Amino acid sequence: MTYYGVEHLARAFRTVRKNTIAIAQDIPEDRYTFSTAPDTRTVSQLLIHLAVSPEWQQEVHSQHLASLERYDFQGRFRKAAAEEQVPRTKVQIIDLLQHSAEAFASFLVRLSDSALSEMVSMPASRRKAASRCSSRSKSTRCITADS
Repeated sequence: MTYYGVEHLARAFRTVRKNTIAIAQDIPEDRYTFSTAPDTRTVSQLLIHLAVSPEWQQEVHSQHLASLERYDFQGRFRKAAAEEQVPRTKVQIIDLLQHSAEAFASFLVRLSDSALSEMVSMPASRRKAASRCSSRSKSTRCITADS
């Protein structure tokens, strides 16, 4: 049984991303290079991180993986980190946020409710932070809240 259907998840993701875009639009472009402390993401890098973060969820759930034991988290993190380093203008970042949001929301609405209830087991190294198994619904709700 799922408490959130695909339409609700997509709508929630679009709402949260719309709010993120509104904030991104309010920040002056000359502040996009601001970082709160050394070795932390700049505003630009953080917004790009939010834009590319749903990609791993889409990858995992489109393949209907039952276990993430062999999923290449490090490879995915390296790819996302590389994207964060690509210089982009404010307009390009906002465009990336908009396009990635629609791509992920469109992906969500194509999932079935039965797919959302499928269990996905987590790797042993990740079980401290998460329960041993998580449903696709719970996993996609997490990314919806973070974006």
